[in-house]
Amino acid sequence: IQEKYYRGKIINDNLKIFKNGNNYLLNLDDGFISLQLKNETQPSPVLNIEAFSAGNLVKNKSRIKYNSELKIGVISGIFGFTKPSLFYKINDSKKFILIKNGSIVLNNLNSGTHNIAIYHFDGSNYNQVSGFEFVVAKPWYFSFWMILLYMAVLGTILYFYYKWNKMRYTQKLVLQEEELKHQKKILEMELKAENELNLQEYEKHILELELQTKSSEVTGKSLSIAKQSEMIENIQGILDSESDFNKLKSEIRKIIKANSINKHEWETFETNLNQIHNEFIINLSKKYPNLTSKDVKLCVYLKMNLSSKEIAPMMNISFRGVELHRYRLRKKLNLFQDENLSKFLLSI
Repeated sequence: IQEKYYRGKIINDNLKIFKNGNNYLLNLDDGFISLQLKNETQPSPVLNIEAFSAGNLVKNKSRIKYNSELKIGVISGIFGFTKPSLFYKINDSKKFILIKNGSIVLNNLNSGTHNIAIYHFDGSNYNQVSGFEFVVAKPWYFSFWMILLYMAVLGTILYFYYKWNKMRYTQKLVLQEEELKHQKKILEMELKAENELNLQEYEKHILELELQTKSSEVTGKSLSIAKQSEMIENIQGILDSESDFNKLKSEIRKIIKANSINKHEWETFETNLNQIHNEFIINLSKKYPNLTSKDVKLCVYLKMNLSSKEIAPMMNISFRGVELHRYRLRKKLNLFQDENLSKFLLSI
């Protein structure tokens, strides 16, 4: 509206505005002025887009390196007050970002395809006026050859893991087999040892029975010898007192000789005696090595709890000789007077 139509005529103190659709009426001091407002749609600007990465021009739908910076220049060709307001969105983002100084700078983009949509804001609406598409390459460690390498390494690891597990399983089977063999061997050894122990116990039992038998034989034989010797001494005394009966003496001496103990019986008796008291004889000889064979024999008879009268004919000496031998034996054994010789020998 030209100024000449309302200069000096607008009522500033009591200005009233009436609206009728897009028509506005302003009261003047001499009438009204009609103002009709119309929405003037600005045409969408024509844009020129250029993109650069690492100093190289990037064309639409081309590829750039991973982790590289991308600069997009947006030139509208309109400057001054009427320069359009431009915004952009990246991919599926809902946020409109203002383009400052006609430049878009993008960093740290993920690999893959990216779309840049450029919008013109006309005061009420955002209208897409252009776009730019580019592809960010995959990083080198996700390249085709690297993936093949990863698969090869993974396959190698799985193969060696399989071989290692198989080897462990085989070793486990071998160890189990060896353990079973070892247990079987131990069981066999235990059974063998048990059988040997049972056999030893049996042999020991048989030996004890034999020793008991021989001991009984020795005891019986010793008593028999004692009785025979006593009979011989009595007959010998009678014969010595009856000097007139020469023929009778001769016959009685024959009988005495026939009833006397032969050499073989003595050897058998002494052998059995040594077997029964073998351990006692060994211990006694070790403890008192100065004892003679007759001393040892006397010790055995005393251990059997035989009296001096019973020992005398078995050693072919007199009763007095046995007592004297016992006295000398006590000296060799270093016994005190109050110590019992038979009890001492039983303790060895």
